Amino acid sequence: MSNTLPGDAPSGAGLESAAKLSGKTGLRGRLNTIIVLVALGIVLNAIFSASLKSRTSTEMLKVGDNIPAFSVELLGGGETNLSAFTGRPTVYYFFANWCPCSHESMTYIKRGVDEHAEDGLAILMVGIQDSSSNFAKFAKTHDIKYPVGINGGEPFAGDIGVRITPTTVFADAGGVIRGIFVGKIEEYGQIKELLNNIVAKAAQDTAA
Repeated sequence: MSNTLPGDAPSGAGLESAAKLSGKTGLRGRLNTIIVLVALGIVLNAIFSASLKSRTSTEMLKVGDNIPAFSVELLGGGETNLSAFTGRPTVYYFFANWCPCSHESMTYIKRGVDEHAEDGLAILMVGIQDSSSNFAKFAKTHDIKYPVGINGGEPFAGDIGVRITPTTVFADAGGVIRGIFVGKIEEYGQIKELLNNIVAKAAQDTAA
């Protein structure tokens, strides 16, 4: 027979059960949060893809195609366009601040740009499906010193056929696409050869 009256504090066993229940509830809450965030990322990518598709019927451009004419406003002021990159091998990196893969791929993007800095390699970060303030946060997070497009990215992405973030486009000095990498860059080897190709092509053209 229990000695616990209705107004008494719970026994040690009761406290232990309550603690276990609280722990399970907390874990369940964290798992639900993770599930929601993952689902949100999928939904945003789907919305972005649908949005671009409604803007243009262009399919993804292929190796050998030319980078289309574009004009984007830059973080910090001013704007840039295709002519600013003519004569230089260029990486076009389409990203979104809400996209974890865009953040995680930056380690390898920055490494590639640094390794080929003396080879004349240029890069244009193209922010899409986000706000100017979030593009600025992304740039600050990764200490980006090169041009970041904050407005006009969606039409440019649509003309190339970009559907998801991140998408990395590699163009030679003549503006010809030599490679496209879609999705998260998980190791440097995935883009090393693409970078080497556009840099080598520029060197060959200069020698000729």
